[in-house]
Amino acid sequence: MEKITLLLVVFVVFVTTAQTTIEKISEIEPLERMCVYNDKLYFEADDGINGAELWVTDGTSAGTQMFKDFNPNGHGYPYNFTVYNDKLYFHVNDGIHGYELWVTDGTISGTQILKDINPNGHGAPNGFTEYNGKLYFSATDGVNGTELWVTDGTTTGTQMAKDINPNGDGNPFHFIEYNDKLYFVANDGINGQELWTTDGTAAGTQMVKNINQNGHAYPDLFVEYNDKLYFRAYNGVNHELWVTDGSTAGTQMFKDVIPTANQRLVEYNGKLYFGADDGVNGIELWVTDGTIAGTQMFKDINPNGDSTPLFLTKYNGQLYFSANDGVHGNEFWTTDGTVAGTQMVKDINPNGDGNPIDFIEYEDKIYFKANEGVNGIELWESDGTEAGTIKIAPTIATGVSPLEDNNYFIIFQDELYFVAAFDGSGRSLWKISNPTAFVDEINPIKISLYPNPAQDQLYIHTPEEIKEIKLISFTEQLLQTWQNTTTLYISNYAQGVYFLQISTENSSTVEKIIKK
Repeated sequence: MEKITLLLVVFVVFVTTAQTTIEKISEIEPLERMCVYNDKLYFEADDGINGAELWVTDGTSAGTQMFKDFNPNGHGYPYNFTVYNDKLYFHVNDGIHGYELWVTDGTISGTQILKDINPNGHGAPNGFTEYNGKLYFSATDGVNGTELWVTDGTTTGTQMAKDINPNGDGNPFHFIEYNDKLYFVANDGINGQELWTTDGTAAGTQMVKNINQNGHAYPDLFVEYNDKLYFRAYNGVNHELWVTDGSTAGTQMFKDVIPTANQRLVEYNGKLYFGADDGVNGIELWVTDGTIAGTQMFKDINPNGDSTPLFLTKYNGQLYFSANDGVHGNEFWTTDGTVAGTQMVKDINPNGDGNPIDFIEYEDKIYFKANEGVNGIELWESDGTEAGTIKIAPTIATGVSPLEDNNYFIIFQDELYFVAAFDGSGRSLWKISNPTAFVDEINPIKISLYPNPAQDQLYIHTPEEIKEIKLISFTEQLLQTWQNTTTLYISNYAQGVYFLQISTENSSTVEKIIKK
C-alpha cells in the first residue's frame, strides 16, 4: 500500500482520451538509449550537478534517481547497456581507467569494473552481442587496435577473441547471429570492410567473402529470412541486395537493385519488404519471396520520383511506413500485402511533409513522431484508420516540437517511455499508459459522481441498481470493493488519481476520480 500511496502523491497525470494517459516521470532527460534490467529502467542522464552518469527509475518520480556517480570529477558517460547472464553490462569512464567494461547486478556493491582492457587509455568496448553463451564486442587493449573481444562474465574470461587486423584496427561491428555462428563486418587491413563470421574460436573467425575486390563492401541492413542472411553490400559499382548461406560460394548478389540506406528489411506475410531503387522507377517499395523471379517492385507509389518508403513496421496484421506519393508529401502509409491495399492512411500535413518516423506498437495502437505543420514534431497515435490517427499531448503542452529530440521509444512495465518537452521545462522523461485497458466496458452507465475531487466521501447517482464498485489504483491494483452501495468512504486513501469500475446487472463502466 505504501508504494501505491507514494505513486499517487508524486505523479501528475494528464488524461488525454478515455484510454490514454500521459505523465511526466522526471525532469531528468535520458541522454542515450534506455535499457530494461531487473524490473527497472537504466539510462544515462545529466542532472546539471554530477555530470552524465547512470540513472535508474522504477516508473515513479520518487523512484527515479542517480544510480552511481562513476566519475565525481567529470562525466561518466555510461553507454551500450546490455543484459547478459542476469547482469547489466556497459562501458563508462570513472576518471581513472578511461572508458572500460563495467557490470552491475543492480546494487552499488555489485557494480564494478570487469576488466581494464586498455590500462593506458580507453578500452572503448562497443557493440555487445550475446552468442553461444558469451558476450562479444569490439575493444582495444592499446596494443592490437580495435579488435574482436569476448567475455564470459569473469575478468580472466574477458580477452581478445582474434586480432583480425595485425597492422591496425579490425573494427568489428554490425553483429548478428545466424545459423549457429556470429556474423559481422570487419577489416583485416588487406580486403577492406567485408563480411566476417566466427564460431567462437580464433581459427573459426574468418572472412566469408571478399565482395568488393577493390575496396570496402560496407555490408549492412542484415536480416535473416528463409534460412538465409540478406544484406546490402557495395560491389565496387553499386550497393546491391546480397544473400548468404554462410559459405563463400553461397554468398552472392541476389538482385541488381539498390536497397535504401538507413532503413530496415522487414519480413511480412512470408515475404521480405524493403525500399529499393532499380535505376528506372526511383526508390520504391520492393518485395521478395526468396526467388529472383519473385523479387520485384511491389508498387510504384510515386510515378514521378522517389517515394522512399522508410521505417517499415508491422502492426495489427499490416505493414506501416512513411512514403511520398509526389502529391501529398512524405506521409503515413500502410499495406496489407496487396497493391490495392497499399495506400496513404492519413495526410498528416496537408501543406507539406508529415514525416512520420520511429514507429512502435503499444497497447493495440501504433505510436510515432510526425509534423502536422502547426507545432512541429509531436507525438501521434493510430489505430490504422484515418479518423483514428491523432496527435496526443497533455493538456498543459506548450512547447514547440516537443518530440524533436526524442530518438526512440521503449516499453517498460506495460507503459511507453520517451523523452519530450511538453511543459516548457525542457526535455524530460515521460510515459504513456493505458490504466483502464483491462476493463471490459460495455453499455456504459449514465452516472454522476459528487463531489469530484473528493476528500472523505464520494456519492454516486445512477438510474440503475449498483451491484459492485471496485477502487483501482493507477497501476491497476485492486484496492477495495463495495457492494450494493452508492456512498464510498475514501478518507484513508492518499491524494491522487484513482479509477472506479462500477457494475450493474448488465452494464459496466470506468470513471476517474481525484482524491484530494
